[in-house]
Amino acid sequence: MAGNDLGSLLGGLLGGGQGGPLGGLLDMITKQAVPDETLDKVAADAGVSRDEVADQVARELPQVVDKLTPQGQVPSATSLEDLVKQQRL
Repeated sequence: MAGNDLGSLLGGLLGGGQGGPLGGLLDMITKQAVPDETLDKVAADAGVSRDEVADQVARELPQVVDKLTPQGQVPSATSLEDLVKQQRL
């Protein structure tokens, strides 16, 4: 990754990155971006801790972004909901 800014982070994800050194950052972003209530509910439903849920989301996020952005390009004419449905995520 060439820089430390958000553009470089997104570029790494859109370029098919697998997390690597971004893993800890993605975990932190997940914990801040996803409401505590949501993490708690998913954790309770799965029988794991909130941290385990956030860790798993952070591990899967690069693959989800990769599937939603073919060839590293964000499709312009499709909603996020449509992209998720098309990729069966």
